[in-house]
Amino acid sequence: KQYIDNDYRALIVSLYNNKGGVGKTTTAINLAAILSLPEKNNGYGKKVLVVDFDPNQKDLTDLLGVEPSRIKLSEGLKQFKTKGFDVQDVISSYKLKAGNKKVYKIFDVISADEQFLIKPESQTSFLMRGDLRNLLRKIANEYDYIIIDAPPGDNYFTKEAIVASDVILMPSKHNSLSSFKNAAAAMQYIFPRLGKDRREFYPELADPTPLPIFFNGEQITNASKTQ
Repeated sequence: KQYIDNDYRALIVSLYNNKGGVGKTTTAINLAAILSLPEKNNGYGKKVLVVDFDPNQKDLTDLLGVEPSRIKLSEGLKQFKTKGFDVQDVISSYKLKAGNKKVYKIFDVISADEQFLIKPESQTSFLMRGDLRNLLRKIANEYDYIIIDAPPGDNYFTKEAIVASDVILMPSKHNSLSSFKNAAAAMQYIFPRLGKDRREFYPELADPTPLPIFFNGEQITNASKTQ
């Protein structure tokens, strides 16, 4: 009852597959866009925050071309427990210029931080497991959806993204078995292990919940179809 009565407004969704190149970033951007657009523009009129938590690729940040925030994410994760910290300093906005030259804010973005790539061990050594979750909790009542673009594999950034999430959305491709095998491995091995990690820090958490796997369209050969 305590958790139900004090639930957060935002649903936190990680885009993840253990395999790269399956369309996680493209999906994150398009999902954020359709959720954010007003209903009169065939959207859903929701307030959305997108987090680029893949500093090695930072494709989402590069594709959107958002202006840098006042404080980088690595600094925000260091400072968010301190008095006077304003999480809005870590957030930028993705804006589009319409035909009438008016600029419209579409959704908010926490950009990838290349600082994590400089001596990676020293850049993450100050962080506690679950810091990303706790940072996002500070603004979880200001958004309807928080979408995290998580890197592939099984690394610090993947673990933090999954620990922070309520559900996991796994893009896959239908032209080979490899993305399905990786998705199955994530559900069979990675999610249960990380579920155990989550409960060490937050006893109320279950294993990460995978939403239905979906296909990102791509040409398929007859041989792949048969396989």
